[in-house]
Amino acid sequence: MSWTAILSQSAVFIWNSPSLPKHACVGRLWIVSQILSVKRSANMSEIVSVHLPIAIISAVERQLQESKKWYPAEANGRQREFIRQFVCNRYRTEASELLYRELEAWIESTPRAMNHRLRREGVNRGIGCYEVFNGHEEFCAFGSLSLFVRLLRCESTAIKIGDVYYPAVVVPKNSAGIGSRPCYSIHFSEREPVIQFPVRMKGSEENDQADNLFIIRAHKALAGPQLAERIERIRKSLVRVNDQRTASETVVLPMIDVNCQDSGAWMRHMWVERKEGRYSAALAAQRVQLRINQKDSLVSQAPAGGLVDEDVRSFIVQWPFFLWIERPGVTLPIIYAYLDQSSWGVPMDNRIVAGARLRAAV
Repeated sequence: MSWTAILSQSAVFIWNSPSLPKHACVGRLWIVSQILSVKRSANMSEIVSVHLPIAIISAVERQLQESKKWYPAEANGRQREFIRQFVCNRYRTEASELLYRELEAWIESTPRAMNHRLRREGVNRGIGCYEVFNGHEEFCAFGSLSLFVRLLRCESTAIKIGDVYYPAVVVPKNSAGIGSRPCYSIHFSEREPVIQFPVRMKGSEENDQADNLFIIRAHKALAGPQLAERIERIRKSLVRVNDQRTASETVVLPMIDVNCQDSGAWMRHMWVERKEGRYSAALAAQRVQLRINQKDSLVSQAPAGGLVDEDVRSFIVQWPFFLWIERPGVTLPIIYAYLDQSSWGVPMDNRIVAGARLRAAV
């Protein structure tokens, strides 16, 4: 399968519905955004972000030194709905004030200039297009969302599924030595366990409110509108409980390492009016990085440390799962994701150490 087929695109439309809770602020959720996909095996992981195109639009407006009214390309319904629902001060403010550490966007006049910029910024994969553009009327954009998740406490280990070992982290119930805060909670949605991890992103301040990462077992692969709608239904039906039966347990979670890039073709020819005339998007590439490992966490132990105890019951995440990350003050989750074994890995600079204990999945 070609990368063009892998990096497919889909529209997402969001409109208000009184049937949903206020924290969701959405009714039926279709994504007015690209589906950012990475394929490493016969399976596929999917990540969707609504905030990336908002960051790109905000970067253009900063270049023009004022907020602008945006217009869709002729007969482009996806752009029209995106502009109608998302190009507003609320989402601009959330991106600029609450997601500024994780979101970046750059604007250049040509693909060649953009590729030079990306190399300076440490982006290994360029946009790969050298068509001739009119730099006075068109712009090239690149948006990046980097989520390096910091768990409160964890230890590196591995889980075995069949004959394959996957690098993993062991998360204890309580964060000993950090005020005994819970490292995770277990809730339920339609009788399915939902694990909530209070987390911080790498680079966040200690006085910042914690983000919340949620995972739930995925019984089938979903993408685009179906993925977002399914997660929104889960968020709506989530029953938050204090399950004392899990007080002495640990959670074993596969390490996640996803770095995916998309051409952003759906934004092409979206434009704003300025004194010199129309200013339209020639390219709007987007990248998402998601990493969950032992190295980035707040308190990390040696692989052979004392956290792994074969006598302690563990909730082992050994199946594909849905994941979303919520941040206080941000209307929609930072990402919606479906993650299977194709995304279960370990960053190149954090190889699992020989002699680390292994958890066999049952």
